Amino acid sequence: QDDYEELLHYAVVTPTFEQCVLKWSEPASERRARGRFSRVTDNTIHRKTPVLISVKELSETNMEGRFPVLSEDPSSQGSPRDPRESNETIVTELTLSDEKVTQIENIFDLWSGNLKTNVLTELRKWKLSLIEHHKLQMKQEKEKHAAHVRQLSNEMENLKELLRTYEISIGRKDEVITNLTQALEGQKERIELMKKFTLWRIQHVKAKQEEYANRVADKQFRTALMKKVWAAWRSLIEEKWKEKVAKACQLRAEDVCVQLTNDYEDKIAELTATLEQTKAEILRLHSEREQYEDTMKKAFMRGVCALNLEAMTMFQGKDSKTDP
Repeated sequence: QDDYEELLHYAVVTPTFEQCVLKWSEPASERRARGRFSRVTDNTIHRKTPVLISVKELSETNMEGRFPVLSEDPSSQGSPRDPRESNETIVTELTLSDEKVTQIENIFDLWSGNLKTNVLTELRKWKLSLIEHHKLQMKQEKEKHAAHVRQLSNEMENLKELLRTYEISIGRKDEVITNLTQALEGQKERIELMKKFTLWRIQHVKAKQEEYANRVADKQFRTALMKKVWAAWRSLIEEKWKEKVAKACQLRAEDVCVQLTNDYEDKIAELTATLEQTKAEILRLHSEREQYEDTMKKAFMRGVCALNLEAMTMFQGKDSKTDP
């Protein structure tokens, strides 16, 4: 009985311990698979526990019936037994009948067959579930791989477009750099030409200025020389021709004075005649004025007399009317 219990102990407990030990050294997927297998074996062991209990109870009852001394020993039941001591005890003291041994063997054969069948069934189920899980994981991994490949292809296309854009921009930059280099070369040549032209122009202007200064100096020198010659000639001419000019001026002045005298005498005669005529005209006008004043006085007196006569006649008529 102790041998069977020890065998059952190692058959049931040891795989569970080994699985717990192996869980730390296996990957996550294998751990999950081992966990499922351990759950399956635990369920199987729990299912088979009543059979083991019944076998143990049967063996214990048989032992107690045949060997009451062993069943009454509390120290032997409570303390752990050495396998060699138990084997010696079984060999020396326990003698089971062949029928009981055969019955136990049949029970163990039945139990082992059922256990084997259940374990194989659970292993097949576990294998199928593992295969399904593996297929599902493979499908998910394939989908992830396809999505990752699509993402990578899209990124590659984007990178290709970006590379193409960069190549175009680099080509344009190269063209711009080439154009700028050519423009700088042209500008440099133009600056060199302008520098040469400026130097030539400065030299030309300096030559013109020098030529103009020489001309001005020559002209000034000739002008000063001519002034000196003119002053000398004029002084000589003035000394020689001063008397001639004075005589000529005097003769010309005398002629002009004679002519002016004659002209003024003629004008005086004309004005005298005009004055005489004007005086005669004034005398005539004075006489006419006096005559006109006399006639006006006479006419005025006649008018006054007529008015007086008329007034007298009027007054006389009024007096004659008032008298009767």
